[in-house]
Amino acid sequence: MTKCYQMIFNGKMQGIGFRSRAKGFAHRHHLTGVARNFPDGRVEVIAEGDEQALADFFCDIKHDFRKNITACEFRESPATHQYVDFSVDF
Repeated sequence: MTKCYQMIFNGKMQGIGFRSRAKGFAHRHHLTGVARNFPDGRVEVIAEGDEQALADFFCDIKHDFRKNITACEFRESPATHQYVDFSVDF
């Protein structure tokens, strides 16, 4: 089943390559979506795809950035299919 995960990460998230690593993980797991910075230092990641691939993607991020993430807001919803690839907004 195709789902959408919206994740907002708090902590030292900007200036550490987080968005580009998230994009690499998304490609590895065949996900679509976007990663973007918020002005307040948080980073939002929206990813769509297979439920197991999304879970693996989330685990990769949490493991790779465990020293940087202080909190994560997480929402799951049905996929919108609005993304063709995974992109990084600058």
